[in-house]
Amino acid sequence: MACVTAAATRCSLVAATERCLDRPAPTAATDPLLVDSVGSAHVTDYVIRSASAVSASPPELAALYRAAYGPLAEIGFPSSAAETDATDVRSWLADRECWVVVDAADAPAADARSAAPAGVPVGAVQLRERPGWPCPEVCRLAVRPAHQREGLGARLLDHAEGVVADRGHDRVRLRSFTDHPFLLEWYADRGYERVGLQELDSRPFDAPVLERRL
Repeated sequence: MACVTAAATRCSLVAATERCLDRPAPTAATDPLLVDSVGSAHVTDYVIRSASAVSASPPELAALYRAAYGPLAEIGFPSSAAETDATDVRSWLADRECWVVVDAADAPAADARSAAPAGVPVGAVQLRERPGWPCPEVCRLAVRPAHQREGLGARLLDHAEGVVADRGHDRVRLRSFTDHPFLLEWYADRGYERVGLQELDSRPFDAPVLERRL
């Protein structure tokens, strides 16, 4: 019976994820975020900037993480990011670097000398040093659901990997979810290999440690 229950749970997770993945790409007809104030459709050009450079506020970032990680919790992968608040974000940013995706029209130049407000971030990624690891860890990769399937997650991961490589590291690591219906395969396609496993007593899954040579 336990095997049957586990298999049924697995099938429901895959089905839920496939429904999400099969969602048609947003268009001006289906997504109001792609229509401007006078009703004409346009394609938004996004850029990646340091969260501090665009004055991304902790409440904005907390809302982004709740939106991105909430659906994962609903299909059996709960995490603190799904319930985060501004206080949590401030704690994260105290010892991590963070980059966000914003509308290019609202973003300051990459070489701007001072921080400037920008539009609401639609994606983010963090980078931190972990004691005992031979390289930095990419963490808290997130894209708002309305902007998923647009390649923004891949662009954020590319950016973080590039920062790590530019700093002289020959590898980068991240953690994921055991038995996730598609994330492990997505990372494998990008060249990540499993090098360890972090057991999580407080979660219904463990966290595979994945590494990619740069």
